[in-house]
Amino acid sequence: MNDLVKKAVQLFNGKEKYNCAQAVLIAFKDLYEVDEKIIVEAGTWGHGRADSGFCGAIEAAIYLSQKKMKAETVKVEFFKKVGSCYCKEIKKKKLQSCKTCVEIAAQILADL
Repeated sequence: MNDLVKKAVQLFNGKEKYNCAQAVLIAFKDLYEVDEKIIVEAGTWGHGRADSGFCGAIEAAIYLSQKKMKAETVKVEFFKKVGSCYCKEIKKKKLQSCKTCVEIAAQILADL
C-alpha cells in the first residue's frame, strides 16, 4: 500500500476526527497543493452530504483529480471497485465500509 494511501486510512476517523473527504484531501495535500479552506469545507462532505450525494472520499478524489483532467476516470474506477459512488447506496447495500472507500479512493489517486 502506497504511503499516501496509508496516511488517508490513518487520518480517517483518527484522533483528529477527520471524515472520509478530509482524510483523502489531507493525505494528498502536498502533492496537489490543497488549500486549507477546502479541507475545512470538506468537513461537510461526509455521510453523503456532498452536493453530488457521492461518498466523501470519492468526492475528494474527484476534486483533486480535476487538476489532472482525470475526474471521469476516478469516478469510473471507484464505481468498478465499489459498485456505486453514492454514499447512501454504498451504506444501504453494504457494498464497502467507509474505511475501505477511503482506501480505494486514495489508491485511485495514487495510481494517476
